Amino acid sequence: MRRSIPRTALVVFSAFFACSAFGEEMKIGVFDFGRITQETNEGQRIQKKLKDFQDHKQAELAAKEKELKDLQDQLAAQALALSPEKRSEMEKDVQKKQNDLQILREGAQREWQIEFNEAQDGFLQKVRDVVEALGREDKFTLILERDYTVYRNDSVEITPRVIERFNKMYPEASSPASASKGGAPKGSASKPPAPDKPPAPPKEEKPKPPPKEEKPQPPRTP
Repeated sequence: MRRSIPRTALVVFSAFFACSAFGEEMKIGVFDFGRITQETNEGQRIQKKLKDFQDHKQAELAAKEKELKDLQDQLAAQALALSPEKRSEMEKDVQKKQNDLQILREGAQREWQIEFNEAQDGFLQKVRDVVEALGREDKFTLILERDYTVYRNDSVEITPRVIERFNKMYPEASSPASASKGGAPKGSASKPPAPDKPPAPPKEEKPKPPPKEEKPQPPRTP
């Protein structure tokens, strides 16, 4: 934030002096990226898409987690009745399922990051296109995102206009069910159009050790 303030100030001063030199009136607009994310149809569509992807991956992980736990419980319950060969085989199966679960968990994290980055990059480009079109049409000198301003008067607020223009430029790309059932969700955090954390997989449980086999005690002599 400290670095962005001087850069923003430099841009504003440059625009001011350029307008002064040509005798033009300076026109500045400020928009809230968080609201663009939350209140545009496209932003809502992307959030739903990522949420569905997250839920799908979590369901896959939960199923593998249950398989592992069931096998661990089976081994613990039957340990005393199993032959050494059968117990060794089951222990290897437990270890294999643990390894497979870890690989699946890491793969889900990578896939999530790819999905998130692609969605974020595409949405940011659309926001740039919308803001640029609005700026040219209404002859703005400068349009800034809210987080890059320290103070702004309400008169420079153009977020509702950006949202309206966004939905007009990208109407078919998005008519989320949530928008048709009562409007956009509330929220104004300046975040990309997605959950800001990767899907949280189920916690890995440590394998339960099988009960120790009791050694037969020799009969006591009277």
